[in-house]
Amino acid sequence: MAAKKTLRQLVETLVDKVDGLDGRMDSLDGRMDSLDGRIDGMDGRLDLLYHDVQDIKERMATKEELHAVKQELITHIDGLYKKIDVHDGEFAAHRSRFERVEGRVDVVERTLGVA
Repeated sequence: MAAKKTLRQLVETLVDKVDGLDGRMDSLDGRMDSLDGRIDGMDGRLDLLYHDVQDIKERMATKEELHAVKQELITHIDGLYKKIDVHDGEFAAHRSRFERVEGRVDVVERTLGVA
């Protein structure tokens, strides 16, 4: 009879342990559901990020386009520098001419006694 009691105790202990494992499994299942929900939320945010990146890629200029714009700007700036050089030369010529005329006017004024 002692063997039956021991067997019964073993079975009850085993049932208790299985019940404990069942509770742990339920807890683990709840945690997995929570984790699954968080992953679903991340999936939605990743979709938004993906669409944002695609939008940026569509609007972003390529290296070739940027190089073309840079060349256009350089060409335009070169043209402006050439115009400035031409105007500087013309200004220097006009200044020289003005100084010569001013010298002549001084001579005429002295001759007339006006100065």
